Amino acid sequence: MTKRLFLAAIVALMTLMSAYAQREHYTSDTSLAEQLKLIKEKQDRFNLYLNTHFSADMMWDDHDFQRAKFNGKQLRIEARGNISDNVSYRLLQRLNTSNDATRAYDNLPLSIDVAGIGVQLSEKFSLFLGKQCTAYGGVEFDFNPIVVYEFADMIEYSPSFMTGANLIFRPVETQKFQFQILNARTGTLEETYPWIPKEKLTDSKAPILGTINWSGRVTSFWNTLWSYSYMMQTDHHGQHYFALGNELKFGPVSGYFDAMYSREGLNAKPLIPVVENAEYLSFIAKLSCRVLPKWNLFVKGMYETGFQGKDQWLNGELMRSSYGYFAGVEYFPHWENLRFFLTYVGRAYVHEFDSKLDNNTHRLSLGFIYQLPLF
Repeated sequence: MTKRLFLAAIVALMTLMSAYAQREHYTSDTSLAEQLKLIKEKQDRFNLYLNTHFSADMMWDDHDFQRAKFNGKQLRIEARGNISDNVSYRLLQRLNTSNDATRAYDNLPLSIDVAGIGVQLSEKFSLFLGKQCTAYGGVEFDFNPIVVYEFADMIEYSPSFMTGANLIFRPVETQKFQFQILNARTGTLEETYPWIPKEKLTDSKAPILGTINWSGRVTSFWNTLWSYSYMMQTDHHGQHYFALGNELKFGPVSGYFDAMYSREGLNAKPLIPVVENAEYLSFIAKLSCRVLPKWNLFVKGMYETGFQGKDQWLNGELMRSSYGYFAGVEYFPHWENLRFFLTYVGRAYVHEFDSKLDNNTHRLSLGFIYQLPLF
């Protein structure tokens, strides 16, 4: 009997201890809501993406078939997140570009597109400090580069990623103003303008690029991305750059129209044989239609000109014209960040100074674009 009572007492004691331990477990651990909040905070602090654009390309001109190849057009790694409620960061690096920074003006390799921190100063003001995308304006320039099948010459030959500071002002939710002060170049003066005679390259002590950018919603279907930029090229040369980007959307039909103008004291683009006072004017128009939830059709056109500028703006001698005509179909299987595409890109070039340089090119591409979330 005594032995049975002793065993019963042990069982009862173990039961009480187990109940107490369970009570302690449920009262001391975080709740499910708190656990979900912690998970979200971790996700906000670190997000990693692989931005890819791969295709199989066939290229030819008006005379002959040139080549067929598989092409990794874009391969970028991107990390971004929020360190706290007021501080964020972003890193964007091209994996298929050289990492050599030995001659870089800002001591950063060209493979680094973005590397900096964002600081929320108040409800309406914020800063981004470090290397960043120049806020030139224009709808196409503002896109993630992986979704653009071919850029206009104006964008292709404009320095896109510079180091400096950007003050952002949001007076209301639908309006944003950016005020940037950046380096005017990433390499040496000779590397930036290799086609310019050295006697014209008198370096400035403060080669600075300043930008004012307005992006806003004008109506329910019209958004703007307008900007003015001024670049100090040398002690005696400067560049003015205007961009008027307009984005339109009517249900399944959307599109944009960009107008860009650059007046360059020192010719910044190797497109025309001009040393000083070059002018470039570009127009881009694209129309897309989401014919089905997973299918998108688009057409795009570009017209660009290069002038030997005179004293009056937009009154120079025409030196070069180029045309672009695109068409394509895109298929989104499950997510908007993944698409398969079939596109045609045609380009035509007319050189007033030398007709032997005139050329027409064509490219047919089949591939995919994916912003792959790695973490």
